[in-house]
Amino acid sequence: MVSQRGRLRQYICFLIALSCSVSCFGQKSVACHIEYENQNQVDYGSQLRVSVSGVVTDPNSVPVPNACVAVFTEDGHHFVSGITSDSNGKFRLPLLKDGAYRLVVKAEGFGVANMKFRKVPETRADPILHVHMLVRAIDVTSYIDSK
Repeated sequence: MVSQRGRLRQYICFLIALSCSVSCFGQKSVACHIEYENQNQVDYGSQLRVSVSGVVTDPNSVPVPNACVAVFTEDGHHFVSGITSDSNGKFRLPLLKDGAYRLVVKAEGFGVANMKFRKVPETRADPILHVHMLVRAIDVTSYIDSK
């Protein structure tokens, strides 16, 4: 027989699991299938980041919903976590351990965006990441910056 305290623990665990399935923007934590890709012609140095959040837009600054946003380890490019952008192109990934990573963003009909970053302890506020999705082409690729 489960005690009242045991039921309360089960209920709290259920609520925690339920709340973990929704991010801060209210988007569903929909995992997306993505393989590591890097089409960068120039690979700039790592950005220092406390968190991974931002917005995905097309060349006309129109939000790109359902873009697959994923984090991979820098060493070995192992998948860490991923989510799809919401209807406004916004995304927020769960907090990561300190270390070196790659942010990879992919959306149907666009080139893949790839950015090196290093997760650092929370000592400052991060600028929002802006993922610029460009139509897939030979001489250009999508890119990420922070504003």
